[in-house]
Amino acid sequence: MKKRLKLQKLNNKGSSLVTVIIVVMFISILATVLLYLAGTNFSIKNNDKKNKESFYETETAAEQIKAELALQCSKAAEEAYMEIIVNYSVNSATKRYEIYRDAYFAALKDIWENELLGEYGVSSYIDALRAMVDTGATIEFDPPNTGNFEYDLAADPNHAFIRGIRITYESDDGYVSEIVTDMVFTTPFMNWGIDTPYTSINPDLEDKVDTRLDYDVSECVNYANWVKQ
Repeated sequence: MKKRLKLQKLNNKGSSLVTVIIVVMFISILATVLLYLAGTNFSIKNNDKKNKESFYETETAAEQIKAELALQCSKAAEEAYMEIIVNYSVNSATKRYEIYRDAYFAALKDIWENELLGEYGVSSYIDALRAMVDTGATIEFDPPNTGNFEYDLAADPNHAFIRGIRITYESDDGYVSEIVTDMVFTTPFMNWGIDTPYTSINPDLEDKVDTRLDYDVSECVNYANWVKQ
């Protein structure tokens, strides 16, 4: 009996060491898993950050083109306004708008076809769009063409388009973002007033006649068929 008890005591030796080894292995595995998950999460967030930065650069290029085209619209709006103001009083509000709309798009087309290239010192319309951007993005037409400027006066005379502008930006880290969009041009809003004399409606408006001539070109250029890739 004593020998058996002695053997049992001998057999129990080292059990604590085995337990410690198992616990250490478990903690090591758990730590490895946690480190892996943390590393994966960091990598995902870092990739997302880089992708967003790349997209913001692409979007900035699109906004620069939009702003430059809005300047052209402002010039066309001024020319159209000067044309209609000569016979302002003899036309109805509806007729004023129609004359202004047609004169605006005609002036815009003339600016694009006869002044745009010289203004930016380039020989093609695609180069004119590129000259509007300083973010390092590349500008192409989609699908690619010979660089001709696609001015499309829609069947609805209130709109015109530049179709298929492809804007691509590649960061130093190799992250690429791309936007393909049309630019749609609408007649700038202008309050052409009312046909009935102001004083017959409200004499207090007589000294505010100039308010009917206010106009806004800030929203005359917008994106259409926007695709982010």
